[in-house]
Amino acid sequence: IAKLFLRLFGWKVDGFIPPLKGNENLIMPGVMIAHDCVIGNNNILVDNSALAGHVRLGDYVTLGGYTLVHQFCVLGSYSFTGMGSLVSMDVPAFTRVAGNPIKQAGLNAIGLERKSFTKEQILEYQKCANDPVYFMENYVKIVSLDEGLVPFKMYDFQKKIVDTIHNNRFTICKLPRQSGKSTTTVSYLMHYAMFNPNSNIALLANKSSTARDILSRLQLAYENLPKWMQQGVVNWNKGNIELENKSTIVAAATSSSAIRGGSY
Repeated sequence: IAKLFLRLFGWKVDGFIPPLKGNENLIMPGVMIAHDCVIGNNNILVDNSALAGHVRLGDYVTLGGYTLVHQFCVLGSYSFTGMGSLVSMDVPAFTRVAGNPIKQAGLNAIGLERKSFTKEQILEYQKCANDPVYFMENYVKIVSLDEGLVPFKMYDFQKKIVDTIHNNRFTICKLPRQSGKSTTTVSYLMHYAMFNPNSNIALLANKSSTARDILSRLQLAYENLPKWMQQGVVNWNKGNIELENKSTIVAAATSSSAIRGGSY
């Protein structure tokens, strides 16, 4: 739904491509959408808001009037910007921001309720964001050899591993085989990627096939999260995944050149 005075800039010159728009978007008067933008579904762009080039919107995003979004920024699904906001950084999914420059103003609770999220789901999201052990025990599912897909019920030492990693920048664990360390680690890394935008995570193993197998466990756990909790997915294959909050997880073999040039 596009009202009068919408301006789209996307002539195919020097590699620029037109904006890509999803379905059921409400675009009000005076809105400007520059080249190479990608807009999801069911978004609301209020009067005189503007997107610079290469901006990406998820689904159900609301831009307040006169919001200006800097190039290459990503606004996650169900996020909200106050009137006159200057967005110069990525906005995590489910959050509310305002100001010039923007500051987080908490969870977009009212917007989520309007989009049929229950109060219980909103509270659960907040609990999961603040407590990785709670998230893992209540929402992560793993494969048991005897019972198939089951909830991840953690031992005390696994909870200690998570707390140690969560509260320290560097961690070394000395653990035996078949102790659930890989499952514990990938479950925590999934939590970290979901609730910390722009995270770069590398899974390294002695062989590429082993690293990809570990990544597949993370992908299985992610696929079995409730749909209302999942982030949008930009890239999803055997070697890496990228979420709409710009968090990436790659699997690679250890070598002198593995993940060279990246920041993790």
